Amino acid sequence: MDEHDRLVAALKDIIVLFSLMAAVGSVYHGNWLAGGGYSGLALLFFNEKQLRRWWRGRQGRR
Repeated sequence: MDEHDRLVAALKDIIVLFSLMAAVGSVYHGNWLAGGGYSGLALLFFNEKQLRRWWRGRQGRR
């Protein structure tokens, strides 16, 4: 893993962390829709590799 890969991994981790913090804050203040959106964003970045594999497999079946 070179320096660029480590930087990208660190940025993804930061995005996941701040998305989860924003989700908790939004739900705490009563905004459930925004909290769900931020949680979805965090899950998207956390499971990006699996989602990419799933999407490629889905495109191949068409």
